[in-house]
Amino acid sequence: NHGTPERRRDPGTDRQPQAAEHGQEPEDADDDELGRHTGDEQSEPDEQPDDADRDASTVPGTPTGTAHAGRELGVLGVEGAFHLLEQALFVLAPFLAWHRTQELPHYVKILDSIEKNLNEPLTPIAVAAIFTEFETAWLRLEDEALDWLLDLGTRLSDEQIAGVLKVLWERQHEYEEEYLDRSNEEFYQDSYDNLQDSIQDYLGSLSEKQRELLRDASVRLLRSDRAWLQGRADWLTQLAVLLQRQPGWQEQVRAQAAARNENISPEYQRIYDHNLNVIYDTLAQVLNNRSDQQDSHLR
Repeated sequence: NHGTPERRRDPGTDRQPQAAEHGQEPEDADDDELGRHTGDEQSEPDEQPDDADRDASTVPGTPTGTAHAGRELGVLGVEGAFHLLEQALFVLAPFLAWHRTQELPHYVKILDSIEKNLNEPLTPIAVAAIFTEFETAWLRLEDEALDWLLDLGTRLSDEQIAGVLKVLWERQHEYEEEYLDRSNEEFYQDSYDNLQDSIQDYLGSLSEKQRELLRDASVRLLRSDRAWLQGRADWLTQLAVLLQRQPGWQEQVRAQAAARNENISPEYQRIYDHNLNVIYDTLAQVLNNRSDQQDSHLR
């Protein structure tokens, strides 16, 4: 999915929040790795009831000590979750205000431009221009969100940071199991299924001719799942060091995030560009073959 390991997704199989999708990448842009799972570690108190329960049950005259300890742990977990939520909402407010006042007007302009383009036959170049507008908006969002996440990162405890990293590595292993073991035939089928699902969100049911265009596109997509997952693993390793939060760590995170988007191998870039061109061409053909009902649904 991406021309960069995390921020630009290769178009293909797996549905993404970006306009272009990765034939092999799971849905997740990881510049926001720092804060996406900040609440996960709140479950840790509930994951450690055994010791607490044993201690309570050994106190003479407290046959219900286990249940009592469990209730106390539950209260502590809820209080911790609310505390974390308060921190997140406090630092999130400026980000939401920026998005509401600065970005939403951009989205309206993009949608107006798309509607005008629909009045004429679409070309792959026109589709590429639309994608570029969405990608630019997405990158602005990531850049602004990074400031918010770094602010939140200063407020998290070491235990919470450890919980974030634990969840991210668990997700990494899940992705590797899901994507790396696929045969090429499974990759092509995943590509077709996800392309069809994505386009039907905007057009409704597709015609047989449109589905055939998607089948043809799916077998022309190239895989980069191994390279993407390796890049993601490398980033998580770097992030674990940066999140020790030594002096100047925020600027180091920004610098490393920028470097990841610039240090792309020529081969990876070739695959990314190839997949995008396949998607641009296919979308133009599918949209140019839309029915009146699909046109109404799209608008």
